Amino acid sequence: MEVKTVRTNWADRELNQNTHIIIIGNKCIIVDAGASLEDIMPIIGNREVEAILITHAHYDHIWHIESYDTTFSCPIYMHEKADIFLKNPEYNLSKYFGANKTFNLNNVHYIKGKENLNIAGVNIQPIYTPGHSEDSMCYLFEDGTLFSGDTIFARAVGRTDLITGNPNRLIASLGLLMKLDFNEIYTGHLRSTNKQEQEKNVSVWIRYIKANLLKKHFDYNK
Repeated sequence: MEVKTVRTNWADRELNQNTHIIIIGNKCIIVDAGASLEDIMPIIGNREVEAILITHAHYDHIWHIESYDTTFSCPIYMHEKADIFLKNPEYNLSKYFGANKTFNLNNVHYIKGKENLNIAGVNIQPIYTPGHSEDSMCYLFEDGTLFSGDTIFARAVGRTDLITGNPNRLIASLGLLMKLDFNEIYTGHLRSTNKQEQEKNVSVWIRYIKANLLKKHFDYNK
């Protein structure tokens, strides 16, 4: 299994989102849909896209999801609470970018976060991790690779001041993640990280969340 990451190029560097392409032989799985088809197709090539996993339905993570839906016609997995995000520009944040976008998908599969998926012969555990948003999901692959979306970053955790954000739920989600067995973490923004690095940081971040010091102390650009 090989992971290739395509990073979008927003004017605000904090919004430069990571779309991950997991290559498994002649098949692949995509995590999130911020990057355009033009940017991801050179990596996908002739491989069959078996599924798209959405970590949460904020605009920067689903910007191109409709074109993915039409082009690949494969299952698009997201948490069941993402439904309102797709239908409401305030929830998916496109309203704040002047887009007022709603998303209509043909192949969406809503999950609760407890199901186990087997895609391209790989076992994947969806993990419900609310806090950054009510629909936030992480995906743990059988080889110990975690795709964390905006729940946890290399040098920060997800902000909780957006609609449906909740600092107490984020604290609980971080605690849940750190009990799991994983190695590499591919995040929704900026560089990847690993559990060893996060074991040193998560307790500090929880203290910052409780003290409402997220923006003052976190440097998202490292």
